[in-house]
Amino acid sequence: ALGQRMMNTAADPATRLRYGFRLLLSRYPTADETRTLEASLNYHRDYFQTRPAAATKLLEQGESKPDPKLNPQELAAYASVASLMLNLDEAVTKQ
Repeated sequence: ALGQRMMNTAADPATRLRYGFRLLLSRYPTADETRTLEASLNYHRDYFQTRPAAATKLLEQGESKPDPKLNPQELAAYASVASLMLNLDEAVTKQ
């Protein structure tokens, strides 16, 4: 659901990633964090572009149904980055 929210928020990847990060952590990512998020997004885009069945399988998980208007490979890439963000210590640990 977070990956889909990021995709529906803006057209450009940098804005989408900043939005998702801010939504989860209540702050914007640093330059280093932004580079890491962009690298992860690029990796997952490449991965799912060559494995559309894997993208479909990933998007079948969970209760939320993917928006059929969105490219499934792109959505799977954003969902993977969203998972990375959700697993950050800062997102899990309350201080």
